[in-house]
Amino acid sequence: MYDYGFTLKQLFWENMGNEPFYLRNFWDSIEYLDEPFSDITLQVIRLLLGNMQACNNLCHENSRIEARVQIGQAEYTVMVMFQDRIAMFYVIDEDGKDRTAWYLQTVIHSLEEQELSCFLAPGVYPVRLHQYKDPAQRYPGNLRKATRTIGNTRTFRDYLRHFIQDFQPQRLLPDKDYWLRLEMDGRFIVCAGINGEKLTRLNETENWIYHYLCFLHLLRFWDGMQELRNYKDVKLPVLMNDFSKHLKESADRNFLFSQAKDLARQVLIFL
Repeated sequence: MYDYGFTLKQLFWENMGNEPFYLRNFWDSIEYLDEPFSDITLQVIRLLLGNMQACNNLCHENSRIEARVQIGQAEYTVMVMFQDRIAMFYVIDEDGKDRTAWYLQTVIHSLEEQELSCFLAPGVYPVRLHQYKDPAQRYPGNLRKATRTIGNTRTFRDYLRHFIQDFQPQRLLPDKDYWLRLEMDGRFIVCAGINGEKLTRLNETENWIYHYLCFLHLLRFWDGMQELRNYKDVKLPVLMNDFSKHLKESADRNFLFSQAKDLARQVLIFL
């Protein structure tokens, strides 16, 4: 689907948690998953994307996962069995050749990038760039380790500075003069008016949209970082909980989710 993206085409799992099986085909760039077992499916997909502990509390000795995925222009079959709760991968390409080692090396990103490809609830997104600017004092952990040394490079710091400087304010809601702005210290804030004062109180709808837009901009930051390094890192799907239940009826769910399209990633939304 995308030049060097990861696209899930078909997913099957059985004996995960207390559920017998699941089968689904994926056709569109934005998919809504509203099945009864979507919480299990979310963790299964996270495992396929390199989070090796995602299914620790769901798997049994007779659990099994099989998926058909596309990476770049080629398709692969990914099979996972479990032994002592350890996921055992076996991946073959369209010619039947073993591509397991290559697949795992391709999909396992840095801990930071894996965390930021999944939007499940309001979180660190508005302040993450702020934490990057002074990781020794602000980042909750070791940024160098979490980013596979990238966060400790001059290239990272220079790109972070330019990303902040070049950011253009974005309207938060079409029916209010509220704007998302990126301060020079790396904090995303919401202002009343494009150059107005910072708003300190947001209602539930506004708060979810605020965090969601910050999340998308963090993905854009990392995509730009990879392009700058000329590092052909596969673009993982974006995993999101459907937060439309937290929105007022006036908020357009389809419009909000469509804003992820420019990321050139598959978007999977769990209802």
